[in-house]
Amino acid sequence: MRLNWSSGAYRYAFYADGDADGVRGDDIGAGRDPLIGGARDLRSRYEGIDFGLLEAAIPEVPPGHGSLAPFADPIRFGRSDIISFSPRGTSSSGTLYVSDGRSTVVAVVLYGGTGRIRIWRFDRDLGRWSR
Repeated sequence: MRLNWSSGAYRYAFYADGDADGVRGDDIGAGRDPLIGGARDLRSRYEGIDFGLLEAAIPEVPPGHGSLAPFADPIRFGRSDIISFSPRGTSSSGTLYVSDGRSTVVAVVLYGGTGRIRIWRFDRDLGRWSR
């Protein structure tokens, strides 16, 4: 799955690994990793929801330390916005932040090697994450 920003919203699309070296940006650009279906976005499926953070800095989701800047990149999978899934149940490791842009942000954390997913919700009033 590859996410990108266009037309004021994040869009995501699914690609197949066409050359057995993983789904990569250069392979997508060259057509070696073909698109599976069209690009999609959360906004059209879930009114008022999109990938994103809030207008104020918030702490990183546990076990991270530090803070997330206002409106920072909500896709945290290393240097790439590509998330890979394998037939064996593993995936890339990282975090997707989903928000209503006003008061709520949810972190979907993928633990790649185990395929485990944790969902955290940020409580703005308490200033902390909870599961």
